[in-house]
Amino acid sequence: MSDLEIRTVRDAIDLRSQGELAQSNNTLIGYASTFRQPYDMGDFWEEVEPGAFRESLENGDIVALVNHDSKMPLARASRGTLRLAEDDRGLRVEIDPIDTTYSRDLLAAVRAGVVDAMSFGFKVKKDKFERRDGRVVRVLEAVELHEVSCVTFPANPNADLVLDKRSFDSWQAAPKVSARRFFLLPPR
Repeated sequence: MSDLEIRTVRDAIDLRSQGELAQSNNTLIGYASTFRQPYDMGDFWEEVEPGAFRESLENGDIVALVNHDSKMPLARASRGTLRLAEDDRGLRVEIDPIDTTYSRDLLAAVRAGVVDAMSFGFKVKKDKFERRDGRVVRVLEAVELHEVSCVTFPANPNADLVLDKRSFDSWQAAPKVSARRFFLLPPR
């Protein structure tokens, strides 16, 4: 079994389009992960430390995907269509999606508010567990980042994705939407 882990993140995605994907500025800007903001993973809480992605950003060829599906790539760091950087808030992402049917479908789903979350897939290089306020918290200190994704079902409510710099600045100034929780219904 693979030790690849996937984390999804949730918050508002704002998307505005100006014509066909190939002919418009559809750069998605946001955060695939945030630092020092614990989120509930069920059996434990998890948070990411600043610097956790540093080695991957220096040495890795990360891809942007739709729902962690390697058959649906949106952009790639080595091609310059995916740009990633750590800043004070978290892992900042800029995606220039390629012009494909699924990219256009994703943009339509984002416009409609059906897809409004981000995620990342990684392997743990260094972590630790702590007990805080009666909770077990896993702290990711270093990870091998493989991909970032626009997703339907998220885990961390603190990340966001918007279409362009103006949208991003407006989003940061706006009040935040409260996190939504997903519950599985028991079998009938």
